[in-house]
Amino acid sequence: MKKNTNSNVTVVNIILMLALMAQPATIITNPTGHWQCPLVVNNQTRLQAIDFYTMPRANLNGNFVAANATNHSFSRPAAAAIDNFNNNNNFQVANTVNLQTLVAGGCNLPPTNPTINPPSSNNLCIVPITLTASSIPAGYPEFVYHWFRNGTFIQMTSSSSLLVFNPGSYTVRLQHAAMSNCFTTQSSPIVLIELPPDGPIITPSELTLCRGGSGVLTASAILPPFSSMHYNYRWYKDGDLIKGASASTLTVGSIGAEGHYTVEIYSILSSNCVSPLSNSVLVLVNQALNPPGSQNFSSPFPPPGYEVVNADNHITWTAQTTVCNGQSAFLNHYNYSSTGQVDILTLPIYDLSSLSNSTFTFDIAYAPYDATYFDALRVEVSNNCGIDFNTVYDKSGSNLATAPATINNFVPDCSQWRTETIELNQYVGNSVLVRFVAINGYGNNLYLDNINISGTPSPGVRVEATVNLQGPFNSGTNNMNTTLSNLNMIPLFQPYNSDPWYYEGTESVESIPPNVVDWILVDVCDLLGNVIFRKAAFLRNDGVVLHTDGTVGALFPAAGFYHGNNYKIAIRHRNHLAVVSANILSLPNAGTPYNFTLPANVAGGVTQLAPLNFTYGLKAGDANADGVINYQDYNVFRNQLGFTGYVNGDFDLNGQVIVTGDYAHHTANASAIGWSSVR
Repeated sequence: MKKNTNSNVTVVNIILMLALMAQPATIITNPTGHWQCPLVVNNQTRLQAIDFYTMPRANLNGNFVAANATNHSFSRPAAAAIDNFNNNNNFQVANTVNLQTLVAGGCNLPPTNPTINPPSSNNLCIVPITLTASSIPAGYPEFVYHWFRNGTFIQMTSSSSLLVFNPGSYTVRLQHAAMSNCFTTQSSPIVLIELPPDGPIITPSELTLCRGGSGVLTASAILPPFSSMHYNYRWYKDGDLIKGASASTLTVGSIGAEGHYTVEIYSILSSNCVSPLSNSVLVLVNQALNPPGSQNFSSPFPPPGYEVVNADNHITWTAQTTVCNGQSAFLNHYNYSSTGQVDILTLPIYDLSSLSNSTFTFDIAYAPYDATYFDALRVEVSNNCGIDFNTVYDKSGSNLATAPATINNFVPDCSQWRTETIELNQYVGNSVLVRFVAINGYGNNLYLDNINISGTPSPGVRVEATVNLQGPFNSGTNNMNTTLSNLNMIPLFQPYNSDPWYYEGTESVESIPPNVVDWILVDVCDLLGNVIFRKAAFLRNDGVVLHTDGTVGALFPAAGFYHGNNYKIAIRHRNHLAVVSANILSLPNAGTPYNFTLPANVAGGVTQLAPLNFTYGLKAGDANADGVINYQDYNVFRNQLGFTGYVNGDFDLNGQVIVTGDYAHHTANASAIGWSSVR
């Protein structure tokens, strides 16, 4: 111990072991200084045993030892009483004193060592953990808590609790708030770890989609002790993150869906708590043939793409040669005694998306055995890759017959064939799987030939929408200004063939249709946000999207567009923030335009739109069309300030870049960020 004083004092080492007696205590002071670690004086207290301390060279009555005294180590009888000491190593007994024992850190009798209450779990990946230390004993108001991680002091910690974010070994000690060398021993450690959940499992283990169809991948549930409040899912396709996919299920559309899918579970509280990746699920898409398609069974049977289902592994579909048609599909019911058996002949998948109407035709020859023994034939159609089938043709016995009943083995002549025609118009816009289902009645032979699927090509698929642009919006008319069109500044060729769109469409016109505000891009996206179709179109001043010929709706080629399939729409403009639909659409949507002027219809809601006059529109100011309005867009505006014409710094679309209007739009929308799928 050291004493602050102006006297000529040296330090002595005294070996003392002190025992406290139950008497009132006072603090020793000295006129010229004070004890940094105070000594307690108590009359009628005797010293016991031995310990080691460093003290100023002074007697215990407040009198200093002679100036020439040196450091000494003292020992004495076990029950001796002392009052002061001199430099001759002799104890002088007068008033008896008590010295409070000093401990590590250099202070006298600090609090007992703290303990840490064991947490309910030591896994930081399960729940956030708050460590709590035992209370500071009464009588030590000057002490605070100091927390340590892996032996290193955690700065700015002084309370009894500690919210923990990182794994490690945690201890705590009590520290005198004013004396850095006055503290307790550290507590026993609490070791915290980060052990994430096991990797999820995706079902089904493999998925094959029908062209134009969709399927669902499902990840196993987040199980206790891990909580869905703290964990989400992250889906990947071929190792790339699928934006916005955070649920336990993932709907996969057939367009662009082929690939390997995985998923992981991750904590929203800690980047270290991520499960291993799940099993990889391969998604395949059945290839579809484009009509017209025909089959006369002249090739080996079954033809490529055809499939025979023979449940009883007995008599089934095969090929047979006849006089008029050559080789035909044939089922020998005459020798097939297992009545009620079903044999199926399935065609390849055909894509009817590019047709406006469609028919299915085939030639048939059949004779029953008699009124008791006869057979049946159904034609069934599926538009979901065979999950469900609808019956579109169902005949049996005399209704199926093309010739009179005969007890002989039936072989048709040229007059005993009939052509059947089935309309498939209800399946136009989709892919279809057609199959023949023969039901055996131990009747007579059945022949099929010249199968054909055909139709009329469709002019296209209309996608209708309404949308406003903030820049040219006129609150007085509640329409958008057509200044660019009035000044003949709108180009005749679509302007999105450069950075950042690189759209290669050839849309062009000889003249701009009436009341056009500007060109826009209409994107049709799958449910993962991938653009699968894109068209440049016009925007009319009342917000209606137009085809290049001025008719309502952006017209897309029909090929690949599947009626009733699920899509999303995005609207892009060269200097306004793009938006994407919040809802899933079934296309075409002629007569029911999707309304982007309503925040509820836009992904991200009102944050993605600019309020106008009782309506909403796309935010002006995204001059580089990157989905964020920031200083880069301001730089475009500044560099084009004073320009006239069709330029991206002209946010209000009046044909000139000026501070009034253009700068105000950018300033109002600065820091706006578009939805993830349009950035």
